[in-house]
Amino acid sequence: MSKRLKIIIAICAVLTVITATLAVCCTLSYKKASESVTVTCGDIPDYSHITHHPVLSRMCKITTDTSSMDTSTQGKTSVSIIFLGIWEIRSEVNIVPPSIPDLVSREVCITRGTEISADMFVVSPTDIEVSFRENDFDINTEGEYEVKLSAVREGDVPTKFTSKLTVYDPGDLFTFEYGRSTGAVIKTIHSKFREIDKLDATAVGPSGRFPVKCYNETTFFLFEVTMLKATAGDGKVLSFDIIAGDKVTKEDILGGMGEENGITAEFSDFPDFNVPGDHEIRVTLTNIRGDIYEQVSHIRVHDINRNITAELQSSNEELAALIFKDTDSARSLKFGNDFVSEFMEVGENNIFLHGEYSTVTVKAHLCDTIAPIMVLNDIKYPVGHKPSAERLVKEYTDASKVTFTFEGKIDFDKEGAVKVCITATDEGGNVTKGNAKINFVKDTEPPKIYGASNMTVAKDSSPKYGGRVYAEDELVGRVTVAVDSSQVNTQKYGTYNLTYYATDLSGNTATVNITVTVADKATVQLDVKNIMQYPALPNGCEVTSLAIVLNYLGYEVDPVWLCDNHLPIEDFVYGDPWKTYVGNPKNEGLGCYAPAIVQAGNSYLESVDSEYRVKNVSGGAMGDYEGYIDRGVPVILWGTMYMNCDPEVYWRRNYDGREVVWHASSHCLVLIGYTSETYIFCDPMRSGIVEYSRESVEKSSEINFRQACVIE
Repeated sequence: MSKRLKIIIAICAVLTVITATLAVCCTLSYKKASESVTVTCGDIPDYSHITHHPVLSRMCKITTDTSSMDTSTQGKTSVSIIFLGIWEIRSEVNIVPPSIPDLVSREVCITRGTEISADMFVVSPTDIEVSFRENDFDINTEGEYEVKLSAVREGDVPTKFTSKLTVYDPGDLFTFEYGRSTGAVIKTIHSKFREIDKLDATAVGPSGRFPVKCYNETTFFLFEVTMLKATAGDGKVLSFDIIAGDKVTKEDILGGMGEENGITAEFSDFPDFNVPGDHEIRVTLTNIRGDIYEQVSHIRVHDINRNITAELQSSNEELAALIFKDTDSARSLKFGNDFVSEFMEVGENNIFLHGEYSTVTVKAHLCDTIAPIMVLNDIKYPVGHKPSAERLVKEYTDASKVTFTFEGKIDFDKEGAVKVCITATDEGGNVTKGNAKINFVKDTEPPKIYGASNMTVAKDSSPKYGGRVYAEDELVGRVTVAVDSSQVNTQKYGTYNLTYYATDLSGNTATVNITVTVADKATVQLDVKNIMQYPALPNGCEVTSLAIVLNYLGYEVDPVWLCDNHLPIEDFVYGDPWKTYVGNPKNEGLGCYAPAIVQAGNSYLESVDSEYRVKNVSGGAMGDYEGYIDRGVPVILWGTMYMNCDPEVYWRRNYDGREVVWHASSHCLVLIGYTSETYIFCDPMRSGIVEYSRESVEKSSEINFRQACVIE
């Protein structure tokens, strides 16, 4: 073989290898260029594997405008690519839903300069990582920004989404004076942002800058509030009215304004507290900046009897004659507006007398020497059974509790009319007697069952079937209702039969059958309309809740009018929330507890000659209150704002050894329903109907002493 032939053969071999290599490269490039692309709904298809490739970018030309493609709908489309300037390739585009289909985002609002994180923009789920795609916003400049974010679960394709950030200058809105409580901070913020559902300000202290977090379904609010430090004149020493012989300490005069708040105090000599009259104690206060200012504490000593004995029905004038030794004390000390009618009883009582500066307490031992007055009526009753003596009492009046008994022997087993003697005995031992007749008859009529209706309950729940159902017998009144729920299986979906039984004293039985449907979620909810306490009663949730229930019962009453005409109100110096509203519901008010709402509600109901009465049912468990809802009775309930379970004590007083506290987030609202997971409320602080988790409601109710009222 000649040398020339060998060269030709070698060249051919090289050309063959090059051709084969080019063929393989073209085949692989064609395959790479025609690969399908997956894109999330709403995003632009990513062909960077072509446009950024050193070879493919020269071999391929993408002729479809991917930036304007419609990828809003799940499905498939294609992109046109010209390969080597000759062949057209169709690259398939698979449009898929986001990798996190249950992603729920929200807006974020902050005050200028507040640091934020990406996870603030997501409500749920919680098992994802959220990050900013671009930081094209400025937390130090007021305005609205579009924020680009990415969320990803481990191993999944990232979900891209956008949200909104609002940055603004709060001005004086979130700057509070020295001594303002957490509760006052919360109420002020809520008055500006009523759409807030949940608010966390538990870390707010007496001075400095503190974060406050607020939530609703669509927005996350993050603020910094400024609590100002004490300045000259911020503190105010307290003055007192006392009974001769009592003592006032330095701590009393400072009223909690001590070194823990950066204030030191020096006192002049203390007076002789046994000497009646006005005394002054001069106090020099120095605050944390070294400012010095002087104030005067006034101590007025009263020479009065601290222990008296009187008739239970004594008038204010009669009690005053026993208490006061001189006209000067009688002029300067005043009775509270409710102690006689509401809180006096046989035995030892406290009478609170209000002075110019504070309250003094007199011990009153009250006795009852006046016999009861009663009116009796004749009744029918099943033969063979003994009625209670109270059934024959139509009405009675007495200053103390009265018990009623039969006098002598009575034949209850004989048919016909029997004359009986009723004895009424009060707590003072005074007795009144009267005669009436009992007509014993054969009872053949069964009782009537009311309130039974078909119901839906939650699967796997333990429903209370008898809550709304009661039975009345013509002769004996209310009788017990029994429930046969043996056919109901709450572990399995379906419709089942349930029977109510009521049997009277004579053995007559009534039955009512209903159906019970077992479903995913049961809801019991009364048709109660909410009333907002804003703007007229920013601190009047209690009286507004009372108005909500009264309107539900058909009384068209305005909460402001109810407040002005029936709510007992005292100022911060004299007020006890267990007796009256403390402060002013229309501006700076603390609030009141259940007894004050009982008094206000009954005052109104009596004024319109209603048979309804407000009852204090405090102390019950939430399950007990569900029974009222089952019977169609809304429950006025004390909890905390947004059911945030904040136990912080904002206000504390001592009434003759009895400590009274008020929690910072105390709130009153109306329970109108429940589900297997939540309780449903009319909340005067929020528009419409709201739900709170069972756990948060139970904890909040416990914090506020499990207080509740109903109207029946």
